[in-house]
Amino acid sequence: MPLMSSLLVSRFGLAFHHETKEGPVYSLVAAKNGAKLHPNTGTPGHSTDWGKDDINAMDVTLAELAEVLEQYGLRLVATRGPVEMTVIDRVERPTGN
Repeated sequence: MPLMSSLLVSRFGLAFHHETKEGPVYSLVAAKNGAKLHPNTGTPGHSTDWGKDDINAMDVTLAELAEVLEQYGLRLVATRGPVEMTVIDRVERPTGN
């Protein structure tokens, strides 16, 4: 990412900054009957699928994740909280090679 940022700055005159604002977020909370998760006893870097006592969710839709969370006694609640944003201050036509 640092290489891409420096390329965009040098070629497009990109100027940007980061801000934290309040916005919509999802909170992961225990469902009515409580969470049914157990501590991870695997070694660092251990990777598992969605199993009886673990969740390894990558590249899933929010609907798929929410469906699995109800099985583990967890649910997502829509709320508001801090969201980090990248704000573009300036961008120009690209320079030649």
